[in-house]
Amino acid sequence: CSERGLRTSGVAFSSDNQLVAVALENYLTRNSILQLWEIDSARLIATLRGHTNQINAIAFASDRLIATNSRARTVRFWGVYR
Repeated sequence: CSERGLRTSGVAFSSDNQLVAVALENYLTRNSILQLWEIDSARLIATLRGHTNQINAIAFASDRLIATNSRARTVRFWGVYR
């Protein structure tokens, strides 16, 4: 990732091992983003924003749904479309 101040705070793989979700925290602002990558092609599919604090946990609920939890005590669900 090219943004300054980012560090990895979590990683999760889809059950079919085709996707990886990576949580990145900006340690300067404490905001987090979730990046979704296609493993075989190393292609960035999406950058998802919404958490206002570090993402503590990532889980693929299915190959089409990701759940994240943050230090701000929020849970978000993200649809996966490719």
